[in-house]
Amino acid sequence: MKKTIILTILVFSKCFLYSQKIDKIVNLSGDTLKVTISVVTEDKVQFKYPNEDIINEILKSKIEKIIYYSGRIEEINQKRQKKEGEIFVTHLESDIKGYKYIGEISAKTPRITFNSAGQAEISAYKKIKEEAIKIGADAILIVSFTNNVVDLRYMTYQATIRAIAYKM
Repeated sequence: MKKTIILTILVFSKCFLYSQKIDKIVNLSGDTLKVTISVVTEDKVQFKYPNEDIINEILKSKIEKIIYYSGRIEEINQKRQKKEGEIFVTHLESDIKGYKYIGEISAKTPRITFNSAGQAEISAYKKIKEEAIKIGADAILIVSFTNNVVDLRYMTYQATIRAIAYKM
């Protein structure tokens, strides 16, 4: 009888320990972390794994959504369905926070006659995206862009873009 009572107490105490309030963090990569969230800031989420005391952090830029124990869902980032050959292009450093640096890339259009400077720009952006795809990048941060008139008589333009390539 004593053994049965002790065994029952042990089983219920184990169940109580493991019945923590668990939140879920769904990453943009599709992974789900089962954690206890302690702090949510403008750009980070602090959490603990069950039965651990270490506080971990994850950037919000890597999170799709948080599913709280209460059932409330907080959408952080919409999961971008990346198509083959699609590159995220930005001029803001804050947009690529949390991405992994790959390297610097550049693209230059040949000195040819375009109907407008805009056509030279479109051609340069197409080339920089092609360079990013070659090295396996998901995103590029535009560092500089120039669009020069090379020869005014023939309306010859040349556009140059320098960028930093990143991977999710």
